[in-house]
Amino acid sequence: MLYLQDEAQQPGTGPVVYTAERKPYTLQTGDVLSVQIKGVDTELQSSFNITSGAFGGAIMADPATQYVNGYTIDENGDIPLISVGKVRVKGLTIEQAQEICQKRIGAFLRDATVMVKMVSFKITVLGEVRRPGYYYVNNLRCNLLEAIGLGGDLTPIANRKRLKLIRQLPTGSEVAYVDLTDAKIIQSPYYNLQPNDIIFVEPLSGQTPRKNFAPVSLGLGIVSGLVTVTLLVLTIRRDGLVR
Repeated sequence: MLYLQDEAQQPGTGPVVYTAERKPYTLQTGDVLSVQIKGVDTELQSSFNITSGAFGGAIMADPATQYVNGYTIDENGDIPLISVGKVRVKGLTIEQAQEICQKRIGAFLRDATVMVKMVSFKITVLGEVRRPGYYYVNNLRCNLLEAIGLGGDLTPIANRKRLKLIRQLPTGSEVAYVDLTDAKIIQSPYYNLQPNDIIFVEPLSGQTPRKNFAPVSLGLGIVSGLVTVTLLVLTIRRDGLVR
């Protein structure tokens, strides 16, 4: 079954363009940020950084290292910058958070460049995919098809017309269903993923029992064979051929 089918497009016609407004992600409680400071005075800048070395080390490390070396946004929406104090970043975009950190750190360190990256963009892909699991994204741009690609694509019995997406919001969990066969999904607010989104791919109705048909048939065959052998032995004994 094809993805993103468009009934309006005919062979030989031009491409169909779908436009969608992409809202920038705003930081929430629990997000982890990497804040790295670069300046001329390397000795002084080291007092502001959690880790030493080239910028990007925390981002390229494993998720556990990212969590330890990053700044977690607390319940009040703040991150505790070293030598600076608490900085309110909740509700800001990454660009806005970088701007405010640049201003706060610039008051202590002249000619410094502050770089803020998010290192806790995680999505979970479950159900009828070839490699279910959770995946970390190294940027703030990941759409639904890219997430399915991370999961190794859908299995043959996956229901491409009904994917469940669970999104974590400050007010609770939101559940939405999307149709991958409809090209207009690109315009959906659920096409571009957000951190901590969960994608669950349901099987086609009627296919789940069919998956279990082979083991059930094997079990019935074994039971049938045992019954046949038992009846044969009982028949032989009844006829007096064995004692």
